[in-house]
Amino acid sequence: MESIARIREMERLFDEVRAALESGKRIDELTEAICALESYYTGGQWMLDFRKDERGEWPSDLKRGILSEDAMYDLLTKIDRKRRKHMRKNFGAKPYCYPQPVFILAAYDANGVPCAMNAAWGGISEENEISMCISPEHKTTANILARGAFTVSMATAEYVVACDYVGIVSGNDVPDKFARAGFHAQQSEFVDAPLIEELPMALECRLIAYDPQSCRLVGEIVNVCAEESVLDAQGVIDVRKLDPITFDPVSCSYLRLGERVGQAFSDGAKIE
Repeated sequence: MESIARIREMERLFDEVRAALESGKRIDELTEAICALESYYTGGQWMLDFRKDERGEWPSDLKRGILSEDAMYDLLTKIDRKRRKHMRKNFGAKPYCYPQPVFILAAYDANGVPCAMNAAWGGISEENEISMCISPEHKTTANILARGAFTVSMATAEYVVACDYVGIVSGNDVPDKFARAGFHAQQSEFVDAPLIEELPMALECRLIAYDPQSCRLVGEIVNVCAEESVLDAQGVIDVRKLDPITFDPVSCSYLRLGERVGQAFSDGAKIE
């Protein structure tokens, strides 16, 4: 009787775990049942019960799907896959996050010569404010502090080479790096800073603050401008036409933005 009770209990756990996995339940909610099944299967008792089944020693009306070798193996394989899927690897403290922007900051120097740099560590910090981390050693940083203004253009796939160039060459060493990148400057209508003609969307900003200790630069967004070529039929910016790129800090590569997957401030309302 004890043996039959064991088979019935293992069968119950077998059905419970299998149904739970099929419904998408998290594996950590099934720990106790899974441990019992694994102990039963690997501890030798399953094999003893399996041999009895082969010899026809169990009652014919006893439900014993758990003694099917294929069924048990399949279930344990699914459990293992689930575990691997939810396992995490620790990387330590790294500047990893997605997506990271590719901003091209531009400013004039004291002689009106434009300079630009590539910056990934930044983003919107208020509705009309942008913040980013740039070190004081950059020529562009000095220009921004001197002129009190700058522009932030979105790097695009078409000009990925030029955008990377201004990120690996210093204006302190190559004074004409803006021109060498193939960029052409156009005076902003709103701030004392250059727009980059080749990059069709930009934020025109006035300097609010800069902290050399934390390297945090804060700018007021005075205006956002975009060329007609990247607007849709309704006159708003079409990200597909703009074709901006994002920075992958793990592989040190640039990627195009992907396809649309949902509607912001709307799709979440489906959850009740």
